Amino acid sequence: MGCVACFQSYKFQNELKRKSFSCHDFLSELEQYKQNYMNEVLALVPVNLCGCMAGTLDSGFIDWTNSFMSDMKIDLQLIEGVFDQLMSVFKTERIDANAAKDDFKAIIKQYEVDLLVAPQVMCNSIWYRGRPLGSYNPQDIKELFHIPFSKRGFASCLRFNKQNEPTLYFGSSILAVEKELSTTLVDLNIGAFAPIYSIYYNKKIFDFRNILFETIQKSLPAIFSDGMKISYSDKHMSINSQSIKTDLARSIIYEVCTFPVDPNGNGAKEEYTLPNILSDILRDLKFIGIQFPSTKSYIDLVDEHEFSRHNINVVIFVEDNKMSDIDIDRLNSFRTYAVNGSETYSYTLKDIEDMMDVLRTKFIASSKGRALNDEKIQTANIKLHLEYMKHSKINGVDYYDSITGKTELEFISKLLIDFDAVV
Repeated sequence: MGCVACFQSYKFQNELKRKSFSCHDFLSELEQYKQNYMNEVLALVPVNLCGCMAGTLDSGFIDWTNSFMSDMKIDLQLIEGVFDQLMSVFKTERIDANAAKDDFKAIIKQYEVDLLVAPQVMCNSIWYRGRPLGSYNPQDIKELFHIPFSKRGFASCLRFNKQNEPTLYFGSSILAVEKELSTTLVDLNIGAFAPIYSIYYNKKIFDFRNILFETIQKSLPAIFSDGMKISYSDKHMSINSQSIKTDLARSIIYEVCTFPVDPNGNGAKEEYTLPNILSDILRDLKFIGIQFPSTKSYIDLVDEHEFSRHNINVVIFVEDNKMSDIDIDRLNSFRTYAVNGSETYSYTLKDIEDMMDVLRTKFIASSKGRALNDEKIQTANIKLHLEYMKHSKINGVDYYDSITGKTELEFISKLLIDFDAVV
């Protein structure tokens, strides 16, 4: 039993999904998850009776969440219907892949899922890729890019790409890369990729997350604590009494498409069937990629800021133009960095903050103006990432004193040095 705040959290939903792992196949797991989800909705209590958000409760926040909770309980039929629609797509895919794609398209149109576009200004930071150690040149950034098209047979089916379909997966932090690859830096070579804003600003990246959690646990407490008076019926808010059905449906689509793989399952990775169909549809809709929170456990990381984006995965689609073994245009859309032997891993967080302060002073004094927007936006976003992680600890060590954090600082320094040269 919990309130709407803890119920919508990534942790709670992940645990709820894992409770279905004893089932024999994904469809049965999904049916069990649906039942568990609906039972938890029926058992929801007001936030002031839960205790998960002690110290953040404003009377306006309590009123808002009570109204939201009431609508969730009223909308049980909608909740069940969305689950059933998705399960129907899954069953249809076994018989007719094209028909399944058409059915999923209809769901996307019904709940306006295609409108979930990530603000490009927020995507413009620095992303990381890891590759297990092997007999290749780790200083060649192409070796840390996507699997060559001529070797597409090595591209395994992942959450947002099919078998034999090379795709780029990035982490928003090196910790995210370690988590996704289930290993540590000791066994990895890392490359850093900084998207060039002037290339990406008009491109669409799908923003795939549970907006209900983001709003209820992150945005609303701060809004109410600042004395703002808003109502659940206020249609100008991103979640309100008029949008609740669409918002609920979108959150369920997100939860189903990020269902963790059952480690004791049949090995077919059926959990990837629906997100694979979704990624196909997004390509048709001219999206170039997807960003979504990791489903991995970060239990060893503590004291990070609640707004931190250290656990974001970014998927970027690549195109085979038959002229090159990799997508050269996509590669050239990044500033890229690989380890070259000059690294000392001695930078401290303060060193990087000082470099940024000097750089911002130069930005202000520069006569180049908008010509430096790429560098200014990227610097601001990286600064925010550092601030959100500066008090965090990994396995009891300050994150930026750990080898993972030190490696991040090393790559960030390379980018800032390049920015300084441009100014």
